[in-house]
Amino acid sequence: MEGRQISWRAPEFEYHEKSAAWYWTTVLIALIILAFALWQKNFLFGVFVIIAEILLIIWANKKPDVVEFVVGEKGILINNKRNYSYGELESYSVDEESDPDFTRIVFKPKHRTRVRLEMVIPKAQADEVLDFLADETPGLPEMDYEVTFLDALERFLKF
Repeated sequence: MEGRQISWRAPEFEYHEKSAAWYWTTVLIALIILAFALWQKNFLFGVFVIIAEILLIIWANKKPDVVEFVVGEKGILINNKRNYSYGELESYSVDEESDPDFTRIVFKPKHRTRVRLEMVIPKAQADEVLDFLADETPGLPEMDYEVTFLDALERFLKF
């Protein structure tokens, strides 16, 4: 990337330490759903429940990697691998409430088949990045942040 840019390092996602009770609760829920699947003789759904619970436990244990973000005049670079031009993005929203130490910027892609891009920024640098986005990307509007069902579910489950 050339020209003016801002870079920082931050965790890939917000991590919540989970207690043994959290894991036992997920196993209990999975067993209840599995029993229902077997009672209904829906063995394929039972296999799905087992695989889903295994993946849930694996992903719940995953600690976030530290990611390097670079915001420049032409776009966003993540870990010197993924490059997103501002032309691919429709708008962005700011979530300052979900984490006391970080601000989260969520970019909405223009194409519905693409997933949204989320950047985690230390609170001390958030104003600088937001000012940069406002100055350097006039075609990329800031929208009000709306908590999605999945966001609320993640926060409730501490996932």
